Amino acid sequence: MKVNKLPLFVLSIAILIFDAVALIIWLSSSPNIFNDIRIFYYSILSNMFSLVIFADLIVFSIIAIMWMYFDSTRRKMKFHYRMIIIFSALIIGSPVLLMYLACGKKDE
Repeated sequence: MKVNKLPLFVLSIAILIFDAVALIIWLSSSPNIFNDIRIFYYSILSNMFSLVIFADLIVFSIIAIMWMYFDSTRRKMKFHYRMIIIFSALIIGSPVLLMYLACGKKDE
């Protein structure tokens, strides 16, 4: 299947910008970040559907990170590049996956 990589790259940049703006707004508006994390934790646990969605998100993230690691091993990337990609995916999330897909070789 042929994938046009430019839209993936543009989408990853857009999501990355959105994430950065959301983080800046959250950090500037919250006097106590640990309290916000506690509220998030209890709101996830208080609603079963939220817990299911959060669990699905975690499972998808783990699968995507494992796939990126094995694919980068198959592409024979250097170990420190693989670790940078995995660490970035753990911290940043989906924009790293989209950039990884967009920056892959054209013959693959």
